Amino acid sequence: MRINENKYKSGKIITSFSNYVNFVNESAQDPNEVNRRIKRAILWININQGFYAELISHVNIFGSYDLLPNTVKTNGRDIMFHPDFIMRQSDASLRFILCHEILHCIGDHANRRMGRDLIGWNIACDYAINSLLKDEPGFEPPINDDGSRELLYDERFEGMKAEDIYDYLEENGELPRLIASSKIKSAINSGLVEDEEMPTPEPDEDLIVQEGDDDVMDGDEPGDQEDGDPGDGEDEGEGEPGEGEGEPGEGDGEPGEGEGEGEPGEGEGEPGEGEGEPGEGEGEGEGEGEPGEGEGEPGEGDGEGDGEGEPGDGERKNLPRIGQKVITKDGREGTITKVYPNGDIEIS
Repeated sequence: MRINENKYKSGKIITSFSNYVNFVNESAQDPNEVNRRIKRAILWININQGFYAELISHVNIFGSYDLLPNTVKTNGRDIMFHPDFIMRQSDASLRFILCHEILHCIGDHANRRMGRDLIGWNIACDYAINSLLKDEPGFEPPINDDGSRELLYDERFEGMKAEDIYDYLEENGELPRLIASSKIKSAINSGLVEDEEMPTPEPDEDLIVQEGDDDVMDGDEPGDQEDGDPGDGEDEGEGEPGEGEGEPGEGDGEPGEGEGEGEPGEGEGEPGEGEGEPGEGEGEGEGEGEPGEGEGEPGEGDGEGDGEGEPGDGERKNLPRIGQKVITKDGREGTITKVYPNGDIEIS
């Protein structure tokens, strides 16, 4: 059951009893100020850290008073924050936290846990990515509830994958001690990663900072289309790139295919257009001559017969000449004895 808060304080919607207790005992943050601080951090990253800025632009960023613990976390698709956590951070800390979470996203940490202990996995992931951020200018470690700053970093693990770090800690008996440490828990709680399928809180409507692109929202890979591979036609919805009725050179089959018979490049039209094999026209008559001969550009096919000429000849340019030596598609050699107006020839 959703309980509406008194509007004079924050206008939020309370979805749990613990959230209601927090509301009664604490003053709600100004959502405009919370959003402004995050947007200011993103702007700084856009100006000074273009690599991270491009990645951040693809995820959803929103806040919720239902987020537990009181922190920032990601599921690989969303970056979620508790407003109180945001307001106790410095600007430099917010920059660090956003880039920390986006490294969880691009590292696919939300899908790589594979049954490992969740706290232990967060510890291993933090060891893996914090080495990339700790010396960046303009960044500071997050601020904990007690005002301390804890950065989970160990030079032993620089350049190592999270899985290898986890296995190392487990094999050397360090992992249980780290998982039980309140100091370590406080450090990882400043930027968590959870499994992608874990439930997420609903965004507070006035704390939606950014909506990611559709591919991220829908779980699709960038460039995916509804019907088949990129470049597929509208009729079949499948095939190799370049097939279909869209971009130049696309036909109903392979590029430049027609329904007739003949050598490549025969027929009329623009390069690659047609419905059958490259350069084949729609007619049934077979022309003979050098590959690429036709009445237009190579691969053109709207005419009823195969024309002849040099590749790329325009309409009626450089027609075959009587006495010209040719080789037919079945390998016969001959001399042109007659040229018809439509471009067909006779040989002896």
